[in-house]
Amino acid sequence: MKAYIALRQTFSVFFFALNTAVLGLFSILASLVSARGARNFARIWGKVNCWAAGIRLKVEGLENLPDQDGFIVASNHASAADIGAVLAGLPADVCWVAKADLLKTPFIGWHLKRVHIPIARRQSGAAARLLEAGVKRIKDGACVVIFPEGTRNKSGNGLLPFKKGAFILAEAAHRPIIPMAILGSREVWGPKEKLPKPGEITIRLGAPITPDSIEEPKLENMTSQTKDAVSKLLSHR
Repeated sequence: MKAYIALRQTFSVFFFALNTAVLGLFSILASLVSARGARNFARIWGKVNCWAAGIRLKVEGLENLPDQDGFIVASNHASAADIGAVLAGLPADVCWVAKADLLKTPFIGWHLKRVHIPIARRQSGAAARLLEAGVKRIKDGACVVIFPEGTRNKSGNGLLPFKKGAFILAEAAHRPIIPMAILGSREVWGPKEKLPKPGEITIRLGAPITPDSIEEPKLENMTSQTKDAVSKLLSHR
């Protein structure tokens, strides 16, 4: 078994480098015409890399996704494997809220700015920029995925406090938040491991939380309700 895992990891490294270069180039070219078209290549990237790493995906609760395009997904974040799993598992036009530090990376930063939503949380005006870019992406039909914990939770002991950006965005766009739980990703790619190993990741989607249905104080109640929903999805085995 150890030999198989080592072989699979070696294969996935070379495969990752090759398809990232090829699909990344196609995505950059597509972004000149359509942000949605560019993000389609990211979805392919997620699928082929999960396959190469031997990661099996199980998606539950797809019936909870809105019929109409344009919504927000709020999820826990425990592993580097979460990105590929979400891209491969969600049948939606996934748009990320990404750290603005990535804008400094050649090509990748330029691409993120055109296609996703880079945000520097500690900079003045960050919330306003998130709202402006996020509402535009949502109205264009994107599924904006946010990790409200703000960083990868390496402890595995419950959820970190939720930041409020996702919920401010939901209220501004008048679109629902879908709570989502990612299970098994830490076992596939732990915080101290350099490479993923074969295994199964489950993505579990909860019922939509609509801003108009939340009582005042709306922002606090929407934040706590979403956190509770994600926690319940994580605990239901």
